[in-house]
Amino acid sequence: LSAGEQRLKFIERFMIVSTRVLIYLVNQSHLDDASRLQLIDAALAYLPTSKQSVDIAVSEYLVEHYADLSVLTSNATKPFQAERIGSLFADASITLPSLEPLGTHVRLAFVSRNLYEITQENLSNAIENKVTVALDVIHAADETVYDYVLGSLNSYLDVINGTSATVDANEHFLSVIEDVIERGSSYLSDVIKHAAPDCKVTDLAKVSQGAWSALVEHRRVPATFNNVSRYFAALESVDTPLGELLSAAGKISEISGAEEESKSALAIAILAATGYLPSAALRSGLVASLDLKEYLDVENIRAEKGDLFALLLKHDIIVDEAESYEHLASTDWPTRKEFIRASKNFLSYMTPELVKPDLEFILNSNEISSTVKVVIVE
Repeated sequence: LSAGEQRLKFIERFMIVSTRVLIYLVNQSHLDDASRLQLIDAALAYLPTSKQSVDIAVSEYLVEHYADLSVLTSNATKPFQAERIGSLFADASITLPSLEPLGTHVRLAFVSRNLYEITQENLSNAIENKVTVALDVIHAADETVYDYVLGSLNSYLDVINGTSATVDANEHFLSVIEDVIERGSSYLSDVIKHAAPDCKVTDLAKVSQGAWSALVEHRRVPATFNNVSRYFAALESVDTPLGELLSAAGKISEISGAEEESKSALAIAILAATGYLPSAALRSGLVASLDLKEYLDVENIRAEKGDLFALLLKHDIIVDEAESYEHLASTDWPTRKEFIRASKNFLSYMTPELVKPDLEFILNSNEISSTVKVVIVE
């Protein structure tokens, strides 16, 4: 091997009768670096159909020198040669850091076997797209690459790092979500978050429930009655993602056809969600957008300090009556004062018993109308 005139011819014959040629060339032969590289190149070109032995040293040598092996980098390498080389690397579990140096047929053989690290460059080469490596684009280009990426979403998300959307086209958004869910990936939220801005789901009923929280969290669904009520029914409460969606929307849309019982239940839940919707104005506005046909029972609404009940009166959500005022007995005078100011019927149901605890405050307040004070005095 070091001095023969027909060394390449010898390697061709040698490969047929021995499965340990590569191990011998890397570990045992006394060759200079150039000769070793030339003979390993020939050995790979003449790989037989039988399985060849590869040890750690051979694997390390191939990873280090693959870009210098002409049989891997040449476009003249035959498809059958490329397939045998691909099988050898696959059997040895060798993955390449870059697909860029590979010839056409060799690259196809390596891509079909997932024998490359997931990097932006490798994905671009694998699907022959230098513009985007979005999951829907990868799926359309090569299902093998798509499956490979779905199995390593953490690596995929790390390498795209804002350089590419995870999903480009809204028409493929649902299918990608379902594929990610099917594989049980814990990175669904990140896939949804980094999809193109116009990727949205109009109706939560069209997607698996496992995606609802992430879709709502990243505001990929509109705050329609069907979406909000369906999400609320599944969780039986208002949570952080729903609170953020409602805060951003400011109202609940598309309420026509909704059942009154469902609207009332959602309204009570929204009013109670002080931890996720701290603004009384926001909560009352959201409930007002439900266009309730019946008044809410104040007994189902927790009495709280502030202007919530005054706002509920203004939006005509609770009955303007003595029971509503009495419901605020456990709060404070500023809360009841705002209620009185918002009330249109206070004079009609005001009695000495009702106002007695607040008599001094009412008479001393410059914000309570003189009409109310006169009636109290009378």
